[in-house]
Amino acid sequence: MGPTNLSFLTGGPNPNLSKTLTISNVGAAAESYSLAVVARNPRASAPALGASTLTIQPGQSATVPVTFTASGLAPGPYEGFVTIAGSISGVQERVPYWYAVPSTVPATITPMLVTTWDDNNTARRGSRLNDAILFRVQDQSGLILPGVQPTVTAISGGGSVISMVSVDPDIAGCDPTDPNQLCFTGGFDVSVRLGAVAGPNIFEIKVGNVAPFDIEIDGN
Repeated sequence: MGPTNLSFLTGGPNPNLSKTLTISNVGAAAESYSLAVVARNPRASAPALGASTLTIQPGQSATVPVTFTASGLAPGPYEGFVTIAGSISGVQERVPYWYAVPSTVPATITPMLVTTWDDNNTARRGSRLNDAILFRVQDQSGLILPGVQPTVTAISGGGSVISMVSVDPDIAGCDPTDPNQLCFTGGFDVSVRLGAVAGPNIFEIKVGNVAPFDIEIDGN
């Protein structure tokens, strides 16, 4: 069966998209299949199938068009499953589908990395931590919002924020094939200085109407 998922990617509010689902009968006898679309939100727009039942001979395959057509979709994700059930084998498979209309409204703050050491491999009080916090801001579909302007503030522990820079779309020189490198794109890189007294430093990330996200870095 293929593909293993049906990604219609992202686009505007009026999609007119199509994919092809291939179903193979690997059994020794003819098999009848029932197909259905199960949306995560039953009231949301969903793809349509070119056929709801199929009979496939052993060792043969058949294709089914899967189309996603809608108009005036609100921003957000449109997702669910295409289910394929064999009437003889009783086996049921699920192929997830996904489409998203991007939004300009922040919905989540996602920390990707918090560095807890300086050049001496320890987060010492009063020290500067470059690239201390890496985070992304995403919309309700989980899509990155590189154009937003979050703020990061030191709220306790005596620390301070030195800089915050956008790392969209790339960090120069990062090799995504190197497992020892973190190639972080589409977000923000924050450097901080810890307070002069040992203990926790709390840094607060804010953007739009999203609940603030607190990051703790302990200085020794």
